[in-house]
Amino acid sequence: MNLPNKMKIIDVNDSSETIEKQLSALPLDDNYVVVYRSRGEMPFNELLSFSESLGMPLSYEGKNYYSFDKVHLECELHYDGISSDGVRAMPDWLVFYMENTPKEEGGEFRLLNCVSVLNDLDEETINVLETSPLEIYGLKHWADPEPEPFKLSFSIKNIVTENGVNVLRMHIPTDDMEMVSIEPEFVHCKIDDFRMRFRGLSGPESAEIFRKIHKTAFSDKHLLEISLEEGDAVFVKNRFVFHGRNSCVAPTTRLMQRIQLVE
Repeated sequence: MNLPNKMKIIDVNDSSETIEKQLSALPLDDNYVVVYRSRGEMPFNELLSFSESLGMPLSYEGKNYYSFDKVHLECELHYDGISSDGVRAMPDWLVFYMENTPKEEGGEFRLLNCVSVLNDLDEETINVLETSPLEIYGLKHWADPEPEPFKLSFSIKNIVTENGVNVLRMHIPTDDMEMVSIEPEFVHCKIDDFRMRFRGLSGPESAEIFRKIHKTAFSDKHLLEISLEEGDAVFVKNRFVFHGRNSCVAPTTRLMQRIQLVE
């Protein structure tokens, strides 16, 4: 299986070491994504304990993790902390743990290398990204849980520098046109019901930029799609990778835990 650059899959079956020793030996420094297939051998509390060696966990209602238990529609490619104001920290690490898998077909996890995809975008698209911040309207977030639909929530730079490397930083809408509307002024993301546009561009012009990003990003060179099994863990460098999930054919349940860590 050919993987995007700086992504690696480690299988517990390849080692006779204990889970603790295997976790400590994971090549986390050298990669943006490490998928650890424990084959059901790793309890979540052991992963939680190890994860805290990577940074300070962000708390949710007194717990150092957040649980996701229902899936159906696609989760679009994004990074955690898009609404960070500098006070609320943007996580450096995300750790996901699949406690049980979806009962319906679909739901593959998706991971996009935001460095390599940026390097492959055409010059015209990069120029737009550099000069036109992404404006996001009507997005529910910590500072505005009930926003007006056409109210500017915030804007973000599309290209940032992390550790001397240029990185794409944005929300990428789905390419499923049933879940996106191209309006005169905006691209409407129906799944989470908010709107986006690049500053100074119309809805159709913004949609064309997203189309070019889709064309480059949705390839095996940059994007990993993987079905996670019970007990699998995924370590993600949040500043360098977008994550998301494919849709399931019908509403279903599964339990995934997410740990956010700040170095």
